[in-house]
Amino acid sequence: MANLQRQQDYSFNARAVWQGIWGALTPLPIVFQGMELSLMFLFGGVIVFLSGIIGATQLFHHFKLARLSGIFFLCGSFAISLPLLLDNPFATLLASIIFIHFVFVLHDLRLNLMQSTESCDRFRALGGGIGTLLLIIFTLFIHLAGAVWFQLGIALSTVISLTLFHRWVKQTTWANKYCWAVHVGRIGIMLLLFVHASTFIAFGIALFIVGISGLLNNRQERRDWWWDFLLTHPAWVMFLTFFLLAFCGTLLLLLPGISRTSGSIPVIDAAFTSVSAVCVTGLTVLDTGRDFTLVGQLAILLLIQLGGLGIMSIATVALGIIGRRLTLHQEYLMSSITDIEQHNLFDALLLVFRFTFLVEAIGAVVLTVLFLSEGVPFDRALFEGCFTAVSGFCNAGFSLQSNNLIAYQNSPAILATVGILIVLGGLAPATSLLIPAWLQGRTIPAAARITLLTTVILILIGSLLILLFEWNGALAGLNIVGKFSNAVFQSVTLRTAGFNSIDLVGIAAPTVIVMVLLMFIGGSPGSTAGGIKTTTVAVLAVAFWANITNHSEVIVFNRKISNKIVFRAMTIAIAAFLLLLVTSMMLVITQSASAGKLIFEAASALGTVGLTIGATAELDAMGKVIVMLAMFAGRIGPVTLFMLLNDGSTCRHLHRPDAKITLN
Repeated sequence: MANLQRQQDYSFNARAVWQGIWGALTPLPIVFQGMELSLMFLFGGVIVFLSGIIGATQLFHHFKLARLSGIFFLCGSFAISLPLLLDNPFATLLASIIFIHFVFVLHDLRLNLMQSTESCDRFRALGGGIGTLLLIIFTLFIHLAGAVWFQLGIALSTVISLTLFHRWVKQTTWANKYCWAVHVGRIGIMLLLFVHASTFIAFGIALFIVGISGLLNNRQERRDWWWDFLLTHPAWVMFLTFFLLAFCGTLLLLLPGISRTSGSIPVIDAAFTSVSAVCVTGLTVLDTGRDFTLVGQLAILLLIQLGGLGIMSIATVALGIIGRRLTLHQEYLMSSITDIEQHNLFDALLLVFRFTFLVEAIGAVVLTVLFLSEGVPFDRALFEGCFTAVSGFCNAGFSLQSNNLIAYQNSPAILATVGILIVLGGLAPATSLLIPAWLQGRTIPAAARITLLTTVILILIGSLLILLFEWNGALAGLNIVGKFSNAVFQSVTLRTAGFNSIDLVGIAAPTVIVMVLLMFIGGSPGSTAGGIKTTTVAVLAVAFWANITNHSEVIVFNRKISNKIVFRAMTIAIAAFLLLLVTSMMLVITQSASAGKLIFEAASALGTVGLTIGATAELDAMGKVIVMLAMFAGRIGPVTLFMLLNDGSTCRHLHRPDAKITLN
């Protein structure tokens, strides 16, 4: 009961934070006036701003009024900002993300009603500071710092944050005797902002409010808050930890001694490489073997390993080691993010770690021997063997060779070893350990049978189609064994690994379509692979067959698949398709490369594959940012991405009559 009450308090406080953020962001329509001093836009901006204020203040009291005001504020802000957004695709992308999240928040307003708001002033102040910081950062990205309306909007946002801060501090014991001083200081700062609307001052004030609001509570409360956040919002934790890992990786790659070039590498290229490594994608704008020193290559290898294992898996194992056990509900939440079965989550993740390091070690030894047989010096063969083994098992696709694995296209043993590592990494460890039993015809769980059978079918279909379309194309010049080994390897690596043993530039159009479909599907749940996963495709295929054959239930291997699983598979597929569509459109709008190349690039990034047919080298800074966002979205998964939007809220189950809808 205590844990339930604490979770309810946390959820409500989180809503109070959101209320503060909403209030601080209400000057957005004024900021979006840009450099234009249009009277019509100014009048519209003021009206939209006032509607945002009404919605924010009534968020906990009159949800219908707040919802209507929020919708008007959202649509009005978008309309006012449209001329500015049309010239800035990156801002358009950010605005779209904010729009979607705002819609989810408005949908969930009713959950905030039956609560007291008396103890939420600190959280509103915290949200106000965060909102002002977000507004400053967002507007700086779209180059509005010199506009007069930008300065006015920042000043208004800061005043709102200060108001929320003052409302909180006057109720605290430490500020009672200094209330008048705080009030006078607030008025002075407000006048300073309106006279000299300094972005620096506003940023400092917002940062101060965030810091004070976050620190001025007891140690037990802070510990409980973070613990509740970790266990009740694993999607957000996963997002933030991957983001922080990519950010730290970027800073690491900018250090001296990382690059072989004079000076440090460009920030955008360091960020791109870091995100690609953390998300185990393999798309590169720099040559890993040529442009990075040994230290830089080791840094990339570390990022690949951490990204492959997954931050949530590492965190869960760490919690188990220190003796903190999870409740059933917490295990359910964690398992939904880690794609590990809920039963014995800690033991299952330990199995993942042991299996990962064992397979990588065996792969490193075998590859070292094979590289030595190809005439590579021992020290180079050892490092390249370790690097390729980790990159292969984690399905990262990074290679120390400038032409990836094309140099070894006539070495079936190397291709087979890397291919096995990719397959094992693309399967869950528990599933991989069942392969011997499956091959012997023994009974294994239905989920594992579906995964293994789908994997084999996809590899065979991909291999045959690549052979058919590229026999006289990319495979020309190879002998029969080479054609078959490279076709199979290329089909395997399309399962989100990203290695290539043949030159993909100039491949036939049907091959491109086949590759896009296989990259979209990806690997299996609980693995290092991306994509919508093999089980999703299998469930959709079986449900499709059951529907067209007029079966009332979805049956596979004499087991019934529940409607819940079918709906989840549909959700994953649709969400992934929407992400692919949006990413492709953004790339086509902003980049000069052909649409076919860009769609392939988008599928490769979202599937965390890392293959390219030449578009990566043609990307400008905007294109690199879009691809980085796509890699990030592909790594955390489409479902996790949408879990960030609904904040884990639940829907009430109400009994309503069936709707009769005609579909054909």
